[in-house]
Amino acid sequence: MQNLYCPKCGQNLNGNTNLKFCPKCGAKIQTNISGNNKKQDDIDKLMNSDFIQMIKRDYFSYTGRLNRKIYFIRSLVLVVIECILFVLIDELDTRSDDFSLILMLLSFILLCLCIVADFMLDMRRFHDLDKSGYFALLSLIPAITPFLYLYLFLMLGTKGANQYGNDPLENTY
Repeated sequence: MQNLYCPKCGQNLNGNTNLKFCPKCGAKIQTNISGNNKKQDDIDKLMNSDFIQMIKRDYFSYTGRLNRKIYFIRSLVLVVIECILFVLIDELDTRSDDFSLILMLLSFILLCLCIVADFMLDMRRFHDLDKSGYFALLSLIPAITPFLYLYLFLMLGTKGANQYGNDPLENTY
């Protein structure tokens, strides 16, 4: 019996091949009739794992609000990863073998993903300040960037619900 998972939310469907839609999120379920595609099943399980879902939810979502503490911690994690990738790319830049080029390309792709995650975090922090996420584009202007991040790190978010969602501090214990 093969375990099936929802491609959108990762819900375990307990091998029920008769389902056409996920009972949790309503996403369309495509069943593998042949059952021979183990590699694709492994990829689906990985993409629907709790860790991948957590990364998508915490770093690659532009909806909702993000308070100062969580914003600072997640930004710090991304800065550390970006610094490691910059050092790796700089070190690999002097080499010319194929493995180094592939590793440098993968590092560059990861760096781009980190930059996208930075923008997503910035957008959610602006939402907590009851401002549009488009203000995150101001970080592309070098003269404004330091002041922008000081603003994001120091300003208190909107008390209570705003147009972007509930206060993230109300959900903490």
